[in-house]
Formats: sequence, C-alpha cells, structure tokens
Amino acid sequence: MTESTEMYDVAFSFAGAQRSLVVPVVRACQALGLKVFYDKDNTVEFWGRNFITGMRTIYGGTKARYVAPFLSKEYLASAYPMDEFNTAMRRAIEISADSYLLPIIVGSVHVPPELLNPAVGYLRLEDHTPGQLAKIIAERVGAARERRQEPRVVMDVVHDTFGVRLPRLPTTDFSSYETLEDALARVGALFQTSANKLTPFGVRCLVRVSGTAVDVRVERQGRPVCGLRLYFADAIAENRLLMAFQWPLISGNGYNGWVTAQWDTDTGRPGLEFTDSGSVASSPSMVTADELFHHLWGKVIDHLESVRG
Repeated sequence: MTESTEMYDVAFSFAGAQRSLVVPVVRACQALGLKVFYDKDNTVEFWGRNFITGMRTIYGGTKARYVAPFLSKEYLASAYPMDEFNTAMRRAIEISADSYLLPIIVGSVHVPPELLNPAVGYLRLEDHTPGQLAKIIAERVGAARERRQEPRVVMDVVHDTFGVRLPRLPTTDFSSYETLEDALARVGALFQTSANKLTPFGVRCLVRVSGTAVDVRVERQGRPVCGLRLYFADAIAENRLLMAFQWPLISGNGYNGWVTAQWDTDTGRPGLEFTDSGSVASSPSMVTADELFHHLWGKVIDHLESVRG
C-alpha cells in the first residue's frame, strides 16, 4: 500500500472520552477549508497497518503544520494520546518550533510543568464555541500559508521499518550561491508582501528587489526612520549575503550581519547560517529564508517602537 502524501493543516489529538467535544471543532475547521487529520476520517488509510506507527508519522513526521492536543484528565491517563503528545513534543524540539503544538485544555485538568512548559500559551475548550476555535486555528494556519511555511523535515539516524538511512552529506546539486539567491528572492518577496501592513500606523515601507539586493527604506511623515539592506557584496565571487541595518538611512559600506549557505545535517537540506553582530545573541544560528525575513522584519518593528512619536 502506497503511503499517503497528504498534508494536513492541523492534526487533532484527544482521548476517546472527549470525542463528542472534538468532532464539532473538526467539522467547523473543515467547513473553513482546513485539511484536518481526524482519526475516524482515515480508517481506510490505516486498515491493515500498524496503528501506532502510522500515528507517529502524523504527529511526529512532516505531514502536519500544527498538532492540537485536547489535554484532559483522560488524555493524561491514556497511553495512545500520550504517545501522540510525546511524539509531537519531540518533533517540536527537533525543529525548534514552540508553536508546533497548539494545546487546548479541557476541564479542570492539571498539566504537569514537565509535560507542558507553563510559559506556553493555551486555550480552554470551555471558553470557546467550536466555530470560534476553528476560526482561531484557521487564522494561525492562514498566517503560516501566507509565509509559505511548510513542515520542516528532520532526518533521524534511526528510521522506521520502511525507512532507508541516508548519509548526512550534501547532495551533488547543492550550490551555496543558488541557495543564497533563492533566500534573497524569498526575503524580498516577503518584504514586498508585508510592506503595506505598516500603512495603518502612519509608516511607509518602500522595498526594492533586484537579483543581488533587497533594499528597504522606512519612512514616517515623509522622513526616513531606518533602512535595511540584504545584498551580495560581489554578485559572483561572494558566497555570503551581507546585512546592513542603520538609521535613519543606510550610508557607507558597513554591515552588521551576514548569511552563509550551509548543508543542514538535521534536515538533510540546504540551510542558512545567520549571524547578527548587532544583537545581544550574536552567535550564528541555522534559519530558513522565512525565519530570516521574520528576524529582519522584527528589527524594523523594534526600531519603530523605540522611536515612536
């Protein structure tokens, strides 16, 4: 049997005792156009297969943008739901994504802090109608779709019965320059898409994108507030992107950050190593192009907030 390659927007995990509460949320999400993993809708897919292994590919694999566990007393006391939760938690740790889990608390259950960090936000089922919960989930999924955020693949040394281990080495078609070109184009597109979101705040964001640079100029009441540039210092010879963030305007050839292309052994894909020498934590970090954009966008927002008025 060929394994399904369907991608889900959200996978629901719950104890059987809460099924009657979860089903209305599932149907409300589906009515909004979301692709939802709900076990009863997939009985044919799992027919004749190892149920636990199959579930682990959903909650801990690359088939869902988010996992929404309905945490109840019955959930914490049940083996299958807890296996799903632990699988999803491992996945969140592997991809360094706190928001992969969207916890929903049911009833007066006490969730141990070692299971769910108290700093992680959650919703209470009783505080929302199924339609309201579905709308909240749809908004989160919509934001991920807008950023073209896809589940990040993480390669493990150990694979399941049907897996084949591959070396953690760059493939022959890996090109650091092409990886940086793609990242530059993606960051530029995201800045262009997001620029008008500052208009309601009296801020004008001008974005110019070329094959070698993304230039961002931010103005308030016609006066420059800050500038950001991500660029190749040398269009052919330079195998890194330089980042300059200055205020009120970019001037000179100085830079305070850079991006290089690396083979990410955790994902088995090309990745970006970003160093922001202007931040408190200036050590390099592996990021995707979307994560790089959000970091740069955050620098603009932080500066706007620091000089407001």
